[in-house]
Amino acid sequence: MLLEFIEDDDTWCVHYPLILFLLSTGLRISEAIGLTADRIDMKNNVVHIDRQLVYRTSEGSYCYRFAPTKSNSGKRDIPLTENAKKALIRQKELDLILGRRGKEQKVDGEKGLVFLTRNGTPMNNRNFGKALDGIVKAYNKMEIVRSEKEHREPELLPHISPHILRHTFCTRCAESGMDVKVLQTIMGHSNIAVTMEVYNHVDEVRVQSEMKKLENVM
Repeated sequence: MLLEFIEDDDTWCVHYPLILFLLSTGLRISEAIGLTADRIDMKNNVVHIDRQLVYRTSEGSYCYRFAPTKSNSGKRDIPLTENAKKALIRQKELDLILGRRGKEQKVDGEKGLVFLTRNGTPMNNRNFGKALDGIVKAYNKMEIVRSEKEHREPELLPHISPHILRHTFCTRCAESGMDVKVLQTIMGHSNIAVTMEVYNHVDEVRVQSEMKKLENVM
């Protein structure tokens, strides 16, 4: 519902590539906004994650800096799905249409960030979170009006944060039956217990769903 709403929306379509990319890779938002083009290997369908972009104080003022991943396990290669590649292509198209590359500014002495704002600056975690809030609010407002016209209950979107996009990716992988060790590597979890929490939750939901089937046969 989220992706369908923003893909061609005049206001929110600029956020479509990043949201689709996060849902297709499970990256932390700091890893995604710090991703540079030289870390993407389209030929071999893989993205190399070895750092993140943070906003912190330096010599008395705040600025963007590249920093190591959250842990050593955060350094990883993630296969690119078709949706992930679609997101990257869509981002390039938007950059061309909006002329973002001509405005690009150096960040920590480098250029080449994949995801930029309209001003050529890095995406900001807080501002991206606000954009997600705006998207949810706009969708729910539209859905309420539409549901009233169609005489049904509205299907509203819940609160969505950048971390929820990452958690959604992890959950979908667990639901698909992906090997837990493989998923741990893709997510960059230093402790497999974190990955197992998602698996256990999925299993609990699956058990509840299977038990409900009894209602139709008892």
